[in-house]
Amino acid sequence: MDKIFTTLKQLRSNHPCGIKRRDDYGYNKLLKTLGRNYGDHTPITLREVYTINGYEDTLWALRAVSDRWNGVLRHFFLDAADDVKHLMRDRRSVNAINTARRVVDGEVSPLILTQAWRSARDAAWETSKDFQVWGENKLTAMAISRGVAMDAVATCGQIRVLRTIEKDDVEPGRSALSGSADALAFAADNLLLKYEIREAQMARLFKYCETGERVITLGR
Repeated sequence: MDKIFTTLKQLRSNHPCGIKRRDDYGYNKLLKTLGRNYGDHTPITLREVYTINGYEDTLWALRAVSDRWNGVLRHFFLDAADDVKHLMRDRRSVNAINTARRVVDGEVSPLILTQAWRSARDAAWETSKDFQVWGENKLTAMAISRGVAMDAVATCGQIRVLRTIEKDDVEPGRSALSGSADALAFAADNLLLKYEIREAQMARLFKYCETGERVITLGR
């Protein structure tokens, strides 16, 4: 059995969509598939949620797991930023990710993360301005797509992940995962690639859930 899981009670306590009697999506879709007699406290794996309800609902369900796993899941959200680190042109962005890892591991003060967060925010703003100039000058499609990817990385893969860590809130982290998948696909000039990336993200999540530990990817 996975160490990280949710339950019907935990899902309901977070006010899911699709919980009204006639709704056939969200919570009710999951419940219908599991069975109306499924116990309120019976574990539901994130893999089951993904199989039944898909990507977005699985990310949403991360708010409905035990708080004891917050530290581990922060590493999972940071993985989304690591996935796109090779696209980052500004050292401040890379430093923000590295600092966040150290904060989650208790190696440095959260105050250091706040400083890195502000630097990453400045980098995001400057990247956004750069892209506007690129667009006006009609540079190559690859340069433009790389610019969009950089902008998405700086805002989604950085700031939202850092906000997740600072505020202990899953919502920005969910956006970060979607944003990093979009950024990688756009940088590769292949928008359909984001679905493969999402599959890879979910495979990583399932490994986190199975072990209850940070998943170290070769090369990181």
